[in-house]
Amino acid sequence: DIGDYIQVQSYTATNNSGVLTFVAVALATGTADGGSYIDGDGVQWKQIFGPDVTAESFGLGAASGSEATRLQRAINYVSAQGGGTVTYSGTVTLDNTTVTIPNGVTLKGTLSYPSGWREDTAVFGTKFFITASTGFTVQTGGCIVGCCIQRVGVEYWQKAAQAAAWTGTAINATGSGSSIQDCMILGFALGASFGIVSGTARVDMQNVFIDCNAGVYINGSVDMDRLAGVHCWPFLSTGLAEAEFARTGTGIEIEGTGSWSRLENCIVFGHAIGYDLNGTEDISLDNCVSDGKGILNGIGVFVQGNATGTKINNCNFGGAYDYAIKIDTGANLLPRNAVSIIGCKMNAASALSQVQIVAAGKVTLVGNQMIGGALGIEIAGNSGVEVSA
Repeated sequence: DIGDYIQVQSYTATNNSGVLTFVAVALATGTADGGSYIDGDGVQWKQIFGPDVTAESFGLGAASGSEATRLQRAINYVSAQGGGTVTYSGTVTLDNTTVTIPNGVTLKGTLSYPSGWREDTAVFGTKFFITASTGFTVQTGGCIVGCCIQRVGVEYWQKAAQAAAWTGTAINATGSGSSIQDCMILGFALGASFGIVSGTARVDMQNVFIDCNAGVYINGSVDMDRLAGVHCWPFLSTGLAEAEFARTGTGIEIEGTGSWSRLENCIVFGHAIGYDLNGTEDISLDNCVSDGKGILNGIGVFVQGNATGTKINNCNFGGAYDYAIKIDTGANLLPRNAVSIIGCKMNAASALSQVQIVAAGKVTLVGNQMIGGALGIEIAGNSGVEVSA
Protein backbone atom coordinates (compact mmCIF):
# COMPACT_ATOMS: atom_id res chain seq x y z
CA ASP A 1 0.00 0.00 0.00
CA ILE A 2 1.00 3.64 -0.47
CA GLY A 3 3.15 4.73 2.45
CA ASP A 4 4.41 1.26 3.34
CA TYR A 5 8.13 0.85 3.98
CA ILE A 6 10.29 -2.13 3.08
CA GLN A 7 13.93 -3.02 3.58
CA VAL A 8 15.99 -5.32 1.37
CA GLN A 9 19.26 -6.96 2.32
CA SER A 10 20.98 -5.95 -0.93
CA TYR A 11 20.13 -4.52 -4.35
CA THR A 12 21.11 -7.89 -5.83
CA ALA A 13 22.85 -10.93 -4.41
CA THR A 14 26.12 -9.88 -6.08
CA ASN A 15 26.66 -6.15 -5.65
CA ASN A 16 26.97 -5.88 -1.83
CA SER A 17 24.94 -2.71 -1.49
CA GLY A 18 23.94 -3.45 2.08
CA VAL A 19 20.45 -2.84 3.47
CA LEU A 20 18.31 -0.47 1.39
CA THR A 21 15.07 1.20 2.49
CA PHE A 22 12.13 2.05 0.21
CA VAL A 23 8.71 3.64 0.65
CA ALA A 24 5.72 2.90 -1.61
CA VAL A 25 4.41 5.88 -3.58
CA ALA A 26 1.93 6.26 -6.41
CA LEU A 27 2.95 5.09 -9.87
CA ALA A 28 4.71 7.75 -11.98
CA THR A 29 5.58 9.83 -8.91
CA GLY A 30 9.15 9.93 -10.16
CA THR A 31 11.20 8.81 -13.10
CA ALA A 32 12.12 5.15 -12.74
CA ASP A 33 15.92 5.08 -12.86
CA GLY A 34 16.68 1.82 -11.13
CA GLY A 35 17.68 3.57 -7.94
CA SER A 36 15.78 6.61 -6.65
CA TYR A 37 12.49 5.23 -8.08
CA ILE A 38 11.80 1.63 -9.05
CA ASP A 39 8.49 0.60 -10.62
CA GLY A 40 6.64 -2.18 -8.81
CA ASP A 41 3.28 -3.92 -9.02
CA GLY A 42 0.74 -1.09 -8.69
CA VAL A 43 3.15 1.21 -6.84
CA GLN A 44 6.48 2.87 -7.28
CA TRP A 45 9.20 2.28 -4.71
CA LYS A 46 11.05 5.44 -3.66
CA GLN A 47 14.43 4.83 -2.08
CA ILE A 48 15.33 6.60 1.17
CA PHE A 49 18.96 7.72 1.00
CA GLY A 50 21.43 8.68 3.68
CA PRO A 51 23.71 11.75 3.47
CA ASP A 52 25.79 10.10 0.73
CA VAL A 53 24.34 8.07 -2.13
CA THR A 54 26.05 4.77 -2.90
CA ALA A 55 26.41 3.67 -6.50
CA GLU A 56 25.55 0.17 -5.28
CA SER A 57 22.07 1.42 -4.37
CA PHE A 58 21.55 2.07 -8.11
CA GLY A 59 22.65 -1.47 -8.92
CA LEU A 60 26.34 -0.89 -9.73
CA GLY A 61 28.11 -4.24 -9.58
CA ALA A 62 24.98 -6.21 -10.41
CA ALA A 63 26.99 -7.97 -13.17
CA SER A 64 24.37 -7.63 -15.90
CA GLY A 65 23.43 -4.78 -18.22
CA SER A 66 25.28 -1.47 -18.43
CA GLU A 67 27.38 -0.77 -15.35
CA ALA A 68 28.30 2.69 -16.69
CA THR A 69 24.60 3.54 -16.99
CA ARG A 70 23.97 2.54 -13.37
CA LEU A 71 26.85 4.69 -12.17
CA GLN A 72 25.68 7.64 -14.28
CA ARG A 73 22.15 7.35 -12.87
CA ALA A 74 23.49 7.62 -9.32
CA ILE A 75 25.58 10.65 -10.30
CA ASN A 76 22.64 12.29 -12.09
CA TYR A 77 20.40 11.81 -9.07
CA VAL A 78 22.88 13.51 -6.76
CA SER A 79 23.35 16.32 -9.28
CA ALA A 80 19.59 16.88 -9.43
CA GLN A 81 19.57 17.34 -5.64
CA GLY A 82 22.04 20.22 -6.00
CA GLY A 83 25.24 18.20 -5.66
CA GLY A 84 26.84 15.88 -3.17
CA THR A 85 28.81 12.64 -3.03
CA VAL A 86 28.38 9.31 -4.76
CA THR A 87 30.39 6.55 -3.08
CA TYR A 88 31.45 3.16 -4.43
CA SER A 89 33.56 0.55 -2.70
CA GLY A 90 33.94 -2.29 -5.20
CA THR A 91 35.64 -3.32 -8.42
CA VAL A 92 33.73 -3.05 -11.67
CA THR A 93 34.33 -2.99 -15.41
CA LEU A 94 32.47 -0.17 -17.14
CA ASP A 95 31.16 -0.70 -20.66
CA ASN A 96 31.83 1.59 -23.63
CA THR A 97 30.01 4.60 -22.20
CA THR A 98 31.70 7.76 -20.90
CA VAL A 99 30.72 8.66 -17.34
CA THR A 100 30.22 12.40 -16.71
CA ILE A 101 30.68 14.01 -13.31
CA PRO A 102 28.89 17.39 -13.28
CA ASN A 103 29.26 20.50 -11.17
CA GLY A 104 29.12 19.90 -7.44
CA VAL A 105 29.31 16.11 -7.58
CA THR A 106 32.12 14.02 -6.09
CA LEU A 107 32.69 10.40 -7.06
CA LYS A 108 34.37 8.94 -3.99
CA GLY A 109 36.06 5.57 -3.66
CA THR A 110 37.49 3.88 -0.61
CA LEU A 111 41.09 3.36 0.45
CA SER A 112 41.99 0.10 2.18
CA TYR A 113 44.31 1.73 4.71
CA PRO A 114 42.47 4.32 6.82
CA SER A 115 45.68 6.04 7.92
CA GLY A 116 47.15 6.52 4.46
CA TRP A 117 47.90 4.94 1.12
CA ARG A 118 50.73 3.52 -0.94
CA GLU A 119 51.87 3.58 -4.54
CA ASP A 120 50.13 0.39 -5.66
CA THR A 121 46.63 -0.77 -6.52
CA ALA A 122 46.29 -2.85 -3.34
CA VAL A 123 45.40 0.24 -1.34
CA PHE A 124 42.27 0.95 -3.38
CA GLY A 125 38.95 -0.57 -2.37
CA THR A 126 37.48 1.07 -5.48
CA LYS A 127 38.70 0.08 -8.94
CA PHE A 128 37.18 1.02 -12.27
CA PHE A 129 38.32 -0.91 -15.33
CA ILE A 130 37.49 1.03 -18.49
CA THR A 131 38.25 0.75 -22.19
CA ALA A 132 40.46 3.13 -24.13
CA SER A 133 37.47 4.54 -26.02
CA THR A 134 35.64 5.65 -22.87
CA GLY A 135 36.69 7.30 -19.62
CA PHE A 136 35.47 9.92 -17.18
CA THR A 137 34.51 13.49 -18.06
CA VAL A 138 34.79 15.89 -15.11
CA GLN A 139 32.89 19.13 -15.60
CA THR A 140 33.21 22.44 -13.72
CA GLY A 141 33.38 21.77 -10.00
CA GLY A 142 33.33 17.98 -10.36
CA CYS A 143 35.68 15.75 -8.38
CA ILE A 144 37.06 12.19 -8.34
CA VAL A 145 38.55 10.95 -5.05
CA GLY A 146 40.06 7.65 -3.95
CA CYS A 147 39.66 5.63 -7.14
CA CYS A 148 41.94 3.42 -9.20
CA ILE A 149 41.18 3.75 -12.92
CA GLN A 150 42.81 1.08 -15.05
CA ARG A 151 42.48 0.31 -18.75
CA VAL A 152 40.96 -3.07 -19.54
CA GLY A 153 43.61 -5.57 -20.64
CA VAL A 154 46.58 -3.79 -19.08
CA GLU A 155 48.11 -5.79 -16.25
CA TYR A 156 51.49 -6.16 -14.53
CA TRP A 157 54.17 -6.24 -16.03
CA GLN A 158 54.29 -3.99 -19.12
CA LYS A 159 57.35 -3.50 -21.34
CA ALA A 160 58.29 -0.09 -22.74
CA ALA A 161 57.11 -1.04 -26.24
CA GLN A 162 53.71 -2.01 -24.84
CA ALA A 163 53.46 1.28 -22.94
CA ALA A 164 54.22 3.25 -26.12
CA ALA A 165 51.19 1.61 -27.75
CA TRP A 166 48.71 2.41 -24.97
CA THR A 167 45.67 4.39 -26.16
CA GLY A 168 42.89 6.56 -24.79
CA THR A 169 42.56 9.19 -22.05
CA ALA A 170 41.34 8.16 -18.61
CA ILE A 171 39.99 11.54 -17.43
CA ASN A 172 38.98 14.58 -19.47
CA ALA A 173 38.32 17.64 -17.30
CA THR A 174 36.35 20.28 -19.17
CA GLY A 175 35.66 23.05 -16.69
CA SER A 176 37.11 25.28 -13.99
CA GLY A 177 37.64 23.96 -10.50
CA SER A 178 37.70 20.28 -11.45
CA SER A 179 39.64 18.09 -9.05
CA ILE A 180 41.34 14.69 -8.89
CA GLN A 181 42.57 13.51 -5.50
CA ASP A 182 44.05 10.31 -4.03
CA CYS A 183 43.71 8.39 -7.29
CA MET A 184 45.74 6.01 -9.42
CA ILE A 185 45.52 5.94 -13.25
CA LEU A 186 47.07 3.09 -15.22
CA GLY A 187 47.60 2.07 -18.83
CA PHE A 188 46.41 4.92 -21.09
CA ALA A 189 48.07 7.12 -23.68
CA LEU A 190 47.22 10.08 -21.40
CA GLY A 191 46.23 9.98 -17.77
CA ALA A 192 44.38 13.28 -17.31
CA SER A 193 43.62 16.13 -19.72
CA PHE A 194 42.45 19.55 -18.50
CA GLY A 195 41.27 22.42 -20.65
CA ILE A 196 39.20 20.93 -23.45
CA VAL A 197 37.02 24.04 -23.04
CA SER A 198 38.93 27.33 -23.33
CA GLY A 199 39.16 29.29 -20.11
CA THR A 200 39.49 26.38 -17.69
CA ALA A 201 41.06 27.53 -14.45
CA ARG A 202 42.09 26.27 -11.04
CA VAL A 203 43.02 22.72 -11.88
CA ASP A 204 43.46 20.73 -8.67
CA MET A 205 45.39 17.44 -8.50
CA GLN A 206 46.59 16.05 -5.18
CA ASN A 207 48.21 12.70 -4.41
CA VAL A 208 47.62 11.20 -7.85
CA PHE A 209 49.77 8.32 -9.11
CA ILE A 210 49.89 7.80 -12.87
CA ASP A 211 51.45 5.25 -15.17
CA CYS A 212 50.44 6.30 -18.66
CA ASN A 213 52.54 7.09 -21.70
CA ALA A 214 51.93 10.77 -20.89
CA GLY A 215 50.75 11.79 -17.44
CA VAL A 216 48.98 15.18 -17.27
CA TYR A 217 48.18 17.73 -19.99
CA ILE A 218 46.81 21.18 -19.08
CA ASN A 219 45.96 23.44 -22.01
CA GLY A 220 44.85 27.08 -21.84
CA SER A 221 44.12 27.18 -18.12
CA VAL A 222 43.65 30.78 -17.04
CA ASP A 223 45.31 30.70 -13.62
CA MET A 224 45.91 29.22 -10.19
CA ASP A 225 46.44 25.56 -11.07
CA ARG A 226 47.84 23.43 -8.24
CA LEU A 227 49.44 20.04 -8.61
CA ALA A 228 50.74 18.51 -5.38
CA GLY A 229 52.15 15.03 -4.98
CA VAL A 230 51.47 13.99 -8.57
CA HIS A 231 53.70 11.03 -9.42
CA CYS A 232 54.13 9.93 -13.04
CA TRP A 233 55.94 6.66 -12.56
CA PRO A 234 56.28 3.30 -14.41
CA PHE A 235 54.29 1.37 -11.83
CA LEU A 236 53.34 -1.27 -14.40
CA SER A 237 56.98 -1.98 -15.26
CA THR A 238 58.94 -1.84 -12.02
CA GLY A 239 59.22 -5.63 -11.90
CA LEU A 240 61.19 -5.56 -15.17
CA ALA A 241 64.63 -4.34 -16.26
CA GLU A 242 65.34 -0.63 -16.09
CA ALA A 243 65.14 -0.20 -19.88
CA GLU A 244 61.43 -1.08 -19.70
CA PHE A 245 60.69 1.95 -17.50
CA ALA A 246 60.77 4.33 -20.49
CA ARG A 247 57.66 6.29 -21.40
CA THR A 248 57.89 8.24 -24.66
CA GLY A 249 55.42 10.95 -23.61
CA THR A 250 55.73 13.91 -21.24
CA GLY A 251 55.11 13.49 -17.54
CA ILE A 252 53.41 16.85 -16.87
CA GLU A 253 52.77 19.32 -19.70
CA ILE A 254 51.28 22.78 -19.23
CA GLU A 255 50.55 24.80 -22.35
CA GLY A 256 49.09 28.29 -22.37
CA THR A 257 48.92 30.82 -19.59
CA GLY A 258 48.55 28.97 -16.29
CA SER A 259 49.21 32.22 -14.45
CA TRP A 260 50.35 31.87 -10.82
CA SER A 261 50.18 28.11 -10.96
CA ARG A 262 52.27 25.86 -8.74
CA LEU A 263 53.64 22.34 -8.92
CA GLU A 264 54.95 21.04 -5.62
CA ASN A 265 56.41 17.72 -4.49
CA CYS A 266 55.72 16.13 -7.87
CA ILE A 267 57.81 13.27 -9.27
CA VAL A 268 58.26 12.25 -12.89
CA PHE A 269 60.21 9.08 -13.56
CA GLY A 270 61.11 7.51 -16.90
CA HIS A 271 59.39 10.01 -19.22
CA ALA A 272 61.12 11.47 -22.28
CA ILE A 273 60.32 14.97 -20.96
CA GLY A 274 59.66 15.41 -17.28
CA TYR A 275 57.94 18.82 -17.21
CA ASP A 276 57.07 20.82 -20.34
CA LEU A 277 56.18 24.45 -19.63
CA ASN A 278 55.08 25.94 -22.95
CA GLY A 279 53.94 29.55 -23.02
CA THR A 280 53.20 29.61 -19.30
CA GLU A 281 53.09 32.69 -17.08
CA ASP A 282 54.44 33.03 -13.53
CA ILE A 283 54.52 29.30 -12.85
CA SER A 284 56.67 27.66 -10.19
CA LEU A 285 58.09 24.19 -9.62
CA ASP A 286 58.88 23.62 -5.94
CA ASN A 287 60.61 20.51 -4.56
CA CYS A 288 59.88 18.55 -7.72
CA VAL A 289 61.87 15.64 -9.14
CA SER A 290 62.42 14.34 -12.66
CA ASP A 291 64.48 11.21 -13.29
CA GLY A 292 65.18 10.01 -16.82
CA LYS A 293 65.71 6.40 -15.80
CA GLY A 294 65.46 4.19 -18.86
CA ILE A 295 65.47 7.20 -21.22
CA LEU A 296 68.22 7.35 -23.84
CA ASN A 297 67.60 11.02 -24.59
CA GLY A 298 65.33 13.58 -23.07
CA ILE A 299 64.88 16.65 -20.90
CA GLY A 300 64.10 17.04 -17.22
CA VAL A 301 62.36 20.44 -17.58
CA PHE A 302 61.69 22.13 -20.90
CA VAL A 303 60.76 25.84 -20.72
CA GLN A 304 59.65 26.96 -24.17
CA GLY A 305 57.34 29.23 -26.14
CA ASN A 306 56.45 32.64 -24.79
CA ALA A 307 57.00 31.51 -21.20
CA THR A 308 57.41 34.28 -18.64
CA GLY A 309 58.28 34.37 -14.97
CA THR A 310 59.22 30.68 -14.59
CA LYS A 311 60.59 29.69 -11.17
CA ILE A 312 62.32 26.36 -10.53
CA ASN A 313 63.12 26.01 -6.83
CA ASN A 314 64.82 23.25 -4.81
CA CYS A 315 64.24 20.60 -7.47
CA ASN A 316 66.23 17.49 -8.36
CA PHE A 317 66.85 16.31 -11.94
CA GLY A 318 68.80 13.17 -12.77
CA GLY A 319 68.95 10.06 -14.94
CA ALA A 320 70.07 9.71 -18.53
CA TYR A 321 68.79 13.06 -19.82
CA ASP A 322 70.53 15.11 -22.49
CA TYR A 323 69.60 18.21 -20.49
CA ALA A 324 68.42 18.54 -16.92
CA ILE A 325 66.85 21.90 -17.92
CA LYS A 326 66.43 23.32 -21.40
CA ILE A 327 65.24 26.89 -22.02
CA ASP A 328 64.12 28.06 -25.45
CA THR A 329 61.62 30.89 -25.36
CA GLY A 330 62.28 31.93 -28.95
CA ALA A 331 62.76 35.48 -30.20
CA ASN A 332 60.77 37.11 -27.41
CA LEU A 333 63.61 38.38 -25.20
CA LEU A 334 61.73 40.83 -23.01
CA PRO A 335 63.00 41.19 -19.41
CA ARG A 336 59.82 39.54 -18.20
CA ASN A 337 60.63 36.55 -20.40
CA ALA A 338 62.72 35.20 -17.52
CA VAL A 339 63.60 31.98 -15.75
CA SER A 340 65.05 31.61 -12.24
CA ILE A 341 66.68 28.36 -11.11
CA ILE A 342 67.45 28.34 -7.41
CA GLY A 343 68.80 25.65 -5.09
CA CYS A 344 68.47 22.76 -7.53
CA LYS A 345 70.53 19.60 -7.94
CA MET A 346 71.21 18.55 -11.54
CA ASN A 347 72.76 15.17 -12.17
CA ALA A 348 71.72 14.21 -15.69
CA ALA A 349 74.31 11.49 -16.20
CA SER A 350 74.29 11.56 -20.02
CA ALA A 351 74.02 15.33 -20.18
CA LEU A 352 75.22 17.33 -23.14
CA SER A 353 74.81 20.13 -20.61
CA GLN A 354 72.98 20.34 -17.32
CA VAL A 355 71.36 23.63 -18.36
CA GLN A 356 71.04 24.58 -22.03
CA ILE A 357 69.90 28.14 -22.75
CA VAL A 358 68.92 28.59 -26.38
CA ALA A 359 67.04 31.87 -26.04
CA ALA A 360 65.60 33.66 -23.04
CA GLY A 361 65.14 37.20 -21.81
CA LYS A 362 67.01 36.60 -18.56
CA VAL A 363 68.08 33.48 -16.68
CA THR A 364 69.14 33.61 -13.04
CA LEU A 365 70.92 30.66 -11.42
CA VAL A 366 71.59 30.76 -7.68
CA GLY A 367 72.98 28.07 -5.39
CA ASN A 368 72.63 25.13 -7.76
CA GLN A 369 74.65 21.91 -7.77
CA MET A 370 75.64 20.44 -11.15
CA ILE A 371 77.17 16.98 -11.34
CA GLY A 372 78.49 15.25 -14.45
CA GLY A 373 77.74 15.97 -18.08
CA ALA A 374 79.90 17.60 -20.72
CA LEU A 375 78.91 21.12 -19.61
CA GLY A 376 77.27 22.71 -16.62
CA ILE A 377 75.72 25.69 -18.44
CA GLU A 378 75.56 25.98 -22.20
CA ILE A 379 74.51 29.30 -23.73
CA ALA A 380 73.48 28.44 -27.27
CA GLY A 381 71.72 31.68 -28.20
CA ASN A 382 70.88 35.21 -27.11
CA SER A 383 70.05 35.60 -23.46
CA GLY A 384 70.91 37.53 -20.37
CA VAL A 385 72.38 35.24 -17.75
CA GLU A 386 73.12 35.94 -14.11
CA VAL A 387 75.01 33.25 -12.19
CA SER A 388 75.51 33.39 -8.42
CA ALA A 389 77.35 30.81 -6.37
